[in-house]
Amino acid sequence: MTEPVFHWLKSSPTGPLMVLTGFVHGNEPVGHYVLEQLKECIAGLPTKGSWLFVEGNKQAFLQGKRFIDRDLNRCFTPEILLEETIYGHEPELARAINNKLSAILDEYEDREIHLLDLHSTSAHGMPFMSALTRNTAELLLPVTPVPKISGLLEQLQGCLAEWFVPELTTSHIIECGQHDQASTLEYGLNAVILHSHILGMMAHCEQVESAKAYLAKASAPWGKIYTEICYTLTVSKGDEFSMYPGFENGQPIHREQPLATLNGREICAHLDGRIIMPGYHLPVSEGFFLSQDKPRQ
Repeated sequence: MTEPVFHWLKSSPTGPLMVLTGFVHGNEPVGHYVLEQLKECIAGLPTKGSWLFVEGNKQAFLQGKRFIDRDLNRCFTPEILLEETIYGHEPELARAINNKLSAILDEYEDREIHLLDLHSTSAHGMPFMSALTRNTAELLLPVTPVPKISGLLEQLQGCLAEWFVPELTTSHIIECGQHDQASTLEYGLNAVILHSHILGMMAHCEQVESAKAYLAKASAPWGKIYTEICYTLTVSKGDEFSMYPGFENGQPIHREQPLATLNGREICAHLDGRIIMPGYHLPVSEGFFLSQDKPRQ
């Protein structure tokens, strides 16, 4: 039985609960950095509430792999969690996380519960956030200086942050930047600090102002972008996928522009828009997403 590892970074008998999930994909180290830094950071600040860090796929993280048997962030489905018809490291881990976290959420059902899922991307370029609940969109999007993407989770099945939505006050993901950049780690930590303040868990202080300024500066080239996913290139097990070099996350693309090959066939854009999360570190479940910009919300 694969046992998940949970860390209580700070616990209070009153106030909201923030659940942070990190390295759900083992090749995304931003969660590990936040885990190491946040406990010390919040210890000396005026706070209200509790922070719980959930280590995602720690075994894959230790091996430097995205996953062992299959993508953990596609395993939070009724078929895997409730019917238990699929086995392997990630399905068993997903069931263990679901059982343990569900029990904790039940204990906190009389409080606000927020979930922030930390990720990074294989391509350089635009960091972004995506909201999974109406409360998230109303509370966080208008006051967070980070590019916004909608429709991403609707294109996927089995994501952790979406599975727990019925039990949450807010749920959202932050893609903090490229896996190996030091700035990606700082982006994640500052996003947690700012959102803790916005959600009423941290009093206004110098660290909050610094976090907001950092995110605004790091997001500056893309800060006003609000874009909506409208196409996903799915890559199945056994497919041969190769992204053409040079694409960055959030980069504008044009109709008929060659983007990648899938099983020897060239894949071109069928619209004018942006390429989101081009997949350069194999294996991938999605080769890339395409989006089109919308009026800022």
